[in-house]
Amino acid sequence: MGKIKRPIIQTTNFNTVRNVCYDSLTHQHLNIIYSPPGYGKTLGLTTIKMEYPENVVYIKALASDNPRVFYSSIINELVDEKYNWKLSLSITIKRAASLFNSKDKNMILLIDEVTKFNHNFFLHLHDFRELTMDSTGIVLSGGKDLKERFEKWCLHSAPGISEFVSRFNIYQQLFPPSKDEIVTILHANNIFDKDFEKKCIKEVTDFRQLETYMDNYDILKEKLTNEKLKIITS
Repeated sequence: MGKIKRPIIQTTNFNTVRNVCYDSLTHQHLNIIYSPPGYGKTLGLTTIKMEYPENVVYIKALASDNPRVFYSSIINELVDEKYNWKLSLSITIKRAASLFNSKDKNMILLIDEVTKFNHNFFLHLHDFRELTMDSTGIVLSGGKDLKERFEKWCLHSAPGISEFVSRFNIYQQLFPPSKDEIVTILHANNIFDKDFEKKCIKEVTDFRQLETYMDNYDILKEKLTNEKLKIITS
């Protein structure tokens, strides 16, 4: 059975991610979005990609990628070009930057799950940023400790990081779903059970967990019913 296709609800986090991305796209800013998993970062980023397919390059960071493979992946989002292991990292970054700069429109690079990357990755990204700052906005999306990681590196004078961090325009934190958002999402998915609503409001801490609860609605509903029967018969 395939994954259930659910309606997209414009939560506060969803709209916040879109606004941060739009700022980067419009003004070529370098912005940061951070939160624990399940707060809607990826949904917001991929929606922007669908809305502006000609302006947006979306890349999900992979811990197994080396820098040359990463920038080759960016290149492949713009042109059909095989990975060339003979090219140096410097040339690969310049090639990617040249493709962005050649567009006659505002561009934005969205990099998801950047918490996987180390200090050196951001030094390479600083090089890319310097080459594209007049044509391309960048949004970095990562875990809840992303901002703290940059601050720690700056505090300990990690080479080159302070200069990179000084280019950041927005540090945007996302937040857990509100009670109203939980109820709205349940109703949008045709779940109007008051007991189930109460359970979700009490237990759910992120949107991914809420989706899991909805996926298991029948099982959880039966459990709630059995708990009620135990109370009645006790």
